Formats: sequence, C-alpha cells, structure tokens
Amino acid sequence: MDALKYTEMLNQIKTRGPKGHAAVTEWNVSWDWKCRVSLDVKTTYPQHVNLEGLSTSQKVSWHEFLSKLRLHENFHKFDGIQAARDVSDNWCLGARFIIKYWIAQSEILDLRTDHGRTDGVVLKL
Repeated sequence: MDALKYTEMLNQIKTRGPKGHAAVTEWNVSWDWKCRVSLDVKTTYPQHVNLEGLSTSQKVSWHEFLSKLRLHENFHKFDGIQAARDVSDNWCLGARFIIKYWIAQSEILDLRTDHGRTDGVVLKL
C-alpha cells in the first residue's frame, strides 16, 4: 500500500473510530438495593471493508494490529470486571468510589501505553 493510502487509513481510523481511537471498551457497573451487581461491557473495533484489496503482507499487518488491539482492550475490560468484583466484595459500600478508581486505572493504562502504541498497537502496512 502506498503512503497516501496508508495515511488515508490512519485518518479514517481517527475520524471514524469510536471517540477518535481505533477501538474503545466501555463498561458500566450497576447494582440494586440488595447489592446484586451487574456488569455491561461493550468493545467497538475497527473493520476493514476491503481486505481482499490488500496484499498478503498488508493483511498480516492488519490482523497483527487487530490482535494487539484486542489484547489492549481486554485490559480495559478487566478493569470493568475488577470494578464489579470489588463493588460486590464490599457489599456495594463505596461503590461509586470503587468505580472511579477503576476508571482511573483505565485512563492510566492509556497514558502509560499511549493508547496501546507502546504495547505494539501500531498499524504497519
């Protein structure tokens, strides 16, 4: 793929991706008055609409990118899982503070890894 098409792909990921990123994991912990805790997790990934148009090496690069991206997003998912566990383990006492803590952990992960780039979430076409 030439430089222009590569640049276009990166721009499309930035402009069309969720919240300006390649992927986003959103989680929500909720509980009721009996402290029945539930977790809802949604991860949105990019989709390539023309994989057939890529060379073999480009396809390999795309799949490596997605693999590293999935691993990174799983760390965010883990933060949601841990938040739900901590809320449950503490009988919902301080639930909002627990959730804020795990949200902060996800933000720290992105700061520490530059949204996964230092962990290999880099598109190399």
